[in-house]
Amino acid sequence: MGGERDTGPAEVTAALAGTRLEGLPVKHGPQGAAVVEAIPPASVLTAWQEACALVPVTGRWPVVVTGEFEGSWARSDPEPAPSEAELAALDEAARTLDPWSAWPLFDDTEISLEDPERSVAGFLAAGMSGTGLSEADVRRLPSPITEHDLERLVYDRVRSDPAWEARVRIEAHHHMTSAFWYTPADVSLLLLPTTSAWLAPQWVHFFGALGESKELAAALWQWQSRWDARLFASWGTMLQFVVHRPPEPGEDAWELAGQFKRLACYLSMTRWEVATVLPSAGTWFVHCRP
Repeated sequence: MGGERDTGPAEVTAALAGTRLEGLPVKHGPQGAAVVEAIPPASVLTAWQEACALVPVTGRWPVVVTGEFEGSWARSDPEPAPSEAELAALDEAARTLDPWSAWPLFDDTEISLEDPERSVAGFLAAGMSGTGLSEADVRRLPSPITEHDLERLVYDRVRSDPAWEARVRIEAHHHMTSAFWYTPADVSLLLLPTTSAWLAPQWVHFFGALGESKELAAALWQWQSRWDARLFASWGTMLQFVVHRPPEPGEDAWELAGQFKRLACYLSMTRWEVATVLPSAGTWFVHCRP
């Protein structure tokens, strides 16, 4: 859970010897973190992977950050790291909380063909790929019907049509994966004084979970435990992940898509599109902004 080694900038500098990170400035960061500055934006993924490989040596989980929004992460004087008790409390919350009720989907309201505020036409035009449904299709459905019902109906139809499913993956894939990743000009590696990536909300903040660090930690823990989705970058309004065990199509992808939509409030894709893309996505892009 916590960082078992007291590795300050000097120790981190020594650990980076022989890697592509050798020679980069290493400074104190907030709350006991260390900061590796001047990461070339073009090699940010490689830099993060090398820092991940060094976690057994450094005892520090790397998160890519930028000073574009909050100023430099480096500190002239060291700040004390959170106590073991503080990290233990956050870790317990991450492993026991159900975070998803903190971010409702609002997809359970009935949709009417006559109500312009909850119109079927609006649903049929949503997303990026088209639903393949018409108002006549919807009229044949038993009433009442909700947005959740329509989303699930489309998702099941897509799964039964391999050509349609492949087209959706091509059209929508880049909007939630590394093809759409944000890479600022000012990039640093924040080396957290813990080996547990899900404790990152102690140090970094995400707009979509302001004031909900325990819930965000729980979401990160669930995603890493179940999908081996490892936190890669935190840009304030954006989170990026490297995923080693994507969900299978069907119920797993549908459940995860609901979680994804809760956190990624700026995502223009529908839940059924997200569920279609997730099984083939080795990276995730989560964006929530005002």
